[in-house]
Amino acid sequence: AAERLEVQPGDCLVLEDSPNGVRAGVAAGMNVIAIATPFTAEGLHSSNVVDHPWVVHRPDDLLEVVSARIAEHNRTGH
Repeated sequence: AAERLEVQPGDCLVLEDSPNGVRAGVAAGMNVIAIATPFTAEGLHSSNVVDHPWVVHRPDDLLEVVSARIAEHNRTGH
């Protein structure tokens, strides 16, 4: 999708709720935020694919985490 949009993978932000989707985003070199649900939380944490600050457990926290992830990307380029 990034290629079709002519966007670098590192400039993409993936919001994903499945461990496989998170792994795919990370493997593609994209910035990933994992959305934990009662069904996926354990798998997301045990996969250790995404650092803890980038796992959202409550919908109310999503905007804050997305904003923090974008700020970090802008600051570090990663």
